Amino acid sequence: MAVGLITKLDSNKIDYRVLELYETAPNVTIKAFIVFNDKINNGIINNLMTRNVYIIKIYDFLRTIVVKGTVSSIVKLSELPEVNNILLDEILPLSGTS
Repeated sequence: MAVGLITKLDSNKIDYRVLELYETAPNVTIKAFIVFNDKINNGIINNLMTRNVYIIKIYDFLRTIVVKGTVSSIVKLSELPEVNNILLDEILPLSGTS
């Protein structure tokens, strides 16, 4: 696995499909569900906004945020202690292709 690339990578938190993409194409853009341990607060949202991900939707009652970004930037979110799981939603097509 790609454990050597990110030192604190917790593969138990990350969907196996995201890990496969991370190993083969880390610069591909995806949408992913980020599930948190506790209720989502402004601190969590502000922390995500400082990283290279775009927040698409917040499901407060599910403790889940849908984000868009490169696989490598989304995988790095597993280092956060508040993150419980990272699940693949969608692999986005390359920009400029039809």
